[in-house]
Amino acid sequence: MTLLRGRPSSRTRAAAIVVLALIGAVLPAVSPPGAAARHYASRDRYYFPGYDQWNGYRIYLSPAHHYVGDKTGCGGYSEERNMRQITVEAAIGAGWDLMERGYYVRVGSGYPNQNIAASNRWGSDFHIPIHSNASGNTACGGTAGGTLVMYYSGSTRGRQLAEHLRLRVGEGSPGTNDITRTANEEELRETNMPAAYLETEFHDWKPGTNWLRNEEEWAWRIGYSVDDYLDYPPSGVQPPPADCGAMDYATQSGGTGDMLVFELLMQEDVVAGTRGVVTATNPTAGAILDDVAGDVSFGPCP
Repeated sequence: MTLLRGRPSSRTRAAAIVVLALIGAVLPAVSPPGAAARHYASRDRYYFPGYDQWNGYRIYLSPAHHYVGDKTGCGGYSEERNMRQITVEAAIGAGWDLMERGYYVRVGSGYPNQNIAASNRWGSDFHIPIHSNASGNTACGGTAGGTLVMYYSGSTRGRQLAEHLRLRVGEGSPGTNDITRTANEEELRETNMPAAYLETEFHDWKPGTNWLRNEEEWAWRIGYSVDDYLDYPPSGVQPPPADCGAMDYATQSGGTGDMLVFELLMQEDVVAGTRGVVTATNPTAGAILDDVAGDVSFGPCP
């Protein structure tokens, strides 16, 4: 699956993938509790719809990445690999993905504690961990099926988002035991914003695994759930986000249109004033990295 795969012909936006390469910066490693540091993905991914399409909401998607290692299911299924594919599909896949609906989306790349910190610093409006479930049997001996969505007790907006995810994702999954309930997971209790923890389907149940692997057909339901909950907020009515400089700079330099995908290398660890290089599909240029609330931005904003 490629980053910009399968976009319908009706969506004519040009795309730029911009990688910010840091020069001379020492980036500290962040380890999960009780574990040695190891690499998962080098950076979070950002998907911005353009100022004229942005509806003002920031959504952080946090794909499964377990402190104790990956979890497997039927036919060599890897939860971590497949959840990464599903989150990107939900953000910018074929169909009514989150970015197409006007949301500014960030896909996490770390352990839960790292994604919590990144989401809090970024100022997400909603935080959505995305996992697959298991019934505790052998890798493919499960008989349970269904979509489970959890929220933190006392979070009204977390519960409301969870109910919409259960309804909209659950109605597309093969299992029928769809449930919403409270939980005490750290990605529910330690985020500054409402969170809903999505267990999409069971990966140790063959019909569930087959469905999970076909994310192109159903991951749009995550965006549908968010849009349905927020009553389809209008686009193009919000000021540029605080980190607009990075996106604006690339759009102006490359003439890439209103849809931009860019990636930051360990953006939370960047020191203000560190010199960076922008690499795009069109002209490249140097710029100065600027520390804005823990994230990187390029200036000036319009």
